[in-house]
Amino acid sequence: MSTKTQSPADEKHGYVFGCDGVLNINEAVDLLGVCERTVWRYVKENRFRTGKHPGTNRLIICRRSLMSYLSGIES
Repeated sequence: MSTKTQSPADEKHGYVFGCDGVLNINEAVDLLGVCERTVWRYVKENRFRTGKHPGTNRLIICRRSLMSYLSGIES
């Protein structure tokens, strides 16, 4: 049974990046109900965890961090 080594960021957040999947910018726009420019602003403000897709080098967003962000603004 192999276990994935967690990065320092994974240790900090308490979960592995992408464990619940990842989203591209357009999917985040649809989920958040905001414009693309707003999502890019949120990325710049580090409101959720981001990374680079290994094949395309495009930005991806950790689904768990985005869902956590959404649950935090609901209260």
